[in-house]
Amino acid sequence: MGKSLSDVLIVGGGVIGCLTAYYLSKANHKVTLIEADQVACGASGKSGGWLTPYSHANDPAMLALSPKSLDLHRTLSKVLPEETGVDYGFEETPFLRCAITEEGVSELQSWQVERATEGNVMEWISPSDIRQVNSWVTDRVLGGLLSNDEPTLDSYKFTHSSMQAAEKYGANIVSGRVTGLVCGKRQGHSAGVTLEDGSMVEGGSVLLAMGPWTGAASAWTGSTLPIAPQRGQLLYLSEPDNRHGYLI
Repeated sequence: MGKSLSDVLIVGGGVIGCLTAYYLSKANHKVTLIEADQVACGASGKSGGWLTPYSHANDPAMLALSPKSLDLHRTLSKVLPEETGVDYGFEETPFLRCAITEEGVSELQSWQVERATEGNVMEWISPSDIRQVNSWVTDRVLGGLLSNDEPTLDSYKFTHSSMQAAEKYGANIVSGRVTGLVCGKRQGHSAGVTLEDGSMVEGGSVLLAMGPWTGAASAWTGSTLPIAPQRGQLLYLSEPDNRHGYLI
């Protein structure tokens, strides 16, 4: 039995799926997002939340796109908290890259010159200046590059905030695992998706936003989707409290 028809079905409750649901529903489209587990349960809820326009420095197309993405984030940081009441920790915190070898110094200074040609000014700071900011930085540090355009946020809260705002504008969430596409009457068009429980969700268009699981949709589309997971690791550090005397 089919569920109510939507203009757009979005498969995947990560940041791409939730933000797409937000923008489409805000533009008065009827949207249904389908999530197999929970919103932000994958990489979107566990990323470092570091918004850098330089992560694709070797890809000119992505390097040109990244600042526009960052501008969108700055706009959203003013809009989403008002729409949802969720403070997801967007902060314009300076970002410091440190060098502890002469080779590292050379690489960072070359990188500084490259970014300057793109109009991005970064400041080279001395070891003593670094320690004035962060006294716990190793004595081995030889210098660092300070950037002021790489904000941070809580990725889990950001993704949930995006979906909450989407729901505010009428988007729906369906819990279920998609197992296939339903072909429409016109060739190359979809009429919806099937779920693991045998039900169908109808929709005029289907957006696959499944992150590293998108490759599984190759069997549904008849085309190879060259998408695979990539392992990432995070290490969270907290600056120690400045305590005096004895701890009892």
